[in-house]
Amino acid sequence: MEASSPFALRPDFQFELREERFRFTEAERDCLDTVWREHVQKKPQNYNGPLFTVLEETEGELTVAFSEGYGRFTVVETEYAHYLATRREFMQGRRACHSLAASVLPLTRDGCLIFGRMAATKTDGGEIKFIGGSSERGDYIDGRYVPERTVRRELLEELGPLLGAAGELEDFAWMARPSHLASVTALLVWRLPWTAAETQALYARQQLDWRLEGADIELEELLLLRAAEADFACFIKTHGRGIAPFLRDLLTRYRAELLEVCGS
Repeated sequence: MEASSPFALRPDFQFELREERFRFTEAERDCLDTVWREHVQKKPQNYNGPLFTVLEETEGELTVAFSEGYGRFTVVETEYAHYLATRREFMQGRRACHSLAASVLPLTRDGCLIFGRMAATKTDGGEIKFIGGSSERGDYIDGRYVPERTVRRELLEELGPLLGAAGELEDFAWMARPSHLASVTALLVWRLPWTAAETQALYARQQLDWRLEGADIELEELLLLRAAEADFACFIKTHGRGIAPFLRDLLTRYRAELLEVCGS
């Protein structure tokens, strides 16, 4: 696999949490506040919550780790504004902020992948993306990141107990966007005991239950994609720019690696 690939299949990565929180100078604090004010003007649903960043001792360390399939890193709690500021290169001379997250690659019994379309009331409303999210403090056991904890929490939040508590989680790959490694994500394969049609019916039932309870719905619909190379291009053509950039990259430039994860 080429070094530019965003996948490290069955890797030996460790992410260990440092107890102290990331600290900023007064000038950096002013920068973060400015970045955040600009951000919420465009996306008022967002909040500047905690985010756990992977630190590099030397520049490019993550890139090397993905090419070799192993690495040991320190994780420090920071905030979402820090992530935005380093992505926009507003904080020169500071280590980049690489968020640590986990997502699932759901596979139905009849060989379909499942992605979610964000509800219109949510940040990035209408966007099609993986089911998953950023790590939280409770996802670290004895100071070490356990991505299964992130995934199980997100499955229940986004799909509800009818779907989210079922199926089997399997070995995972690590992935990152190769251009800047802004997000380091564990991708777990989640095998469901139902067909695609049965899965859709169960989620429709879950949505009805949520509406009767007046609960917030995060995903307005589930989209199904057969795990076959020929269907990826059709999916992209059908949904256009509504697909999240990271997912689009994987379905186009790195579809072979994605299919390898599906078949592993």
